[in-house]
Amino acid sequence: MSRINKNGYVEDKNGNLEHRIIYKNAHGKIPKGWVVHHIDENKTNNDLQNLVALPERIHNLLHAFQTKHKTRLSRAEISFFMRGKIPKP
Repeated sequence: MSRINKNGYVEDKNGNLEHRIIYKNAHGKIPKGWVVHHIDENKTNNDLQNLVALPERIHNLLHAFQTKHKTRLSRAEISFFMRGKIPKP
């Protein structure tokens, strides 16, 4: 059974974040200092195609850019933002 936590993320009964579980099951361990980003900014859309792992610093820069420019970046745009390649964790 899952629920929405106080930050708007889906978590299981043990408090594990569903988007991190889904990403780990598909791609393996998420390195320390990396986060799993929801491309469409919808914290409940945990479809694997909507998830990308990024270093925390890049993730913070991405959100700052999106906030400043009042826009969302697509997977392709995030890849360009990462200089043409989304790094593998």
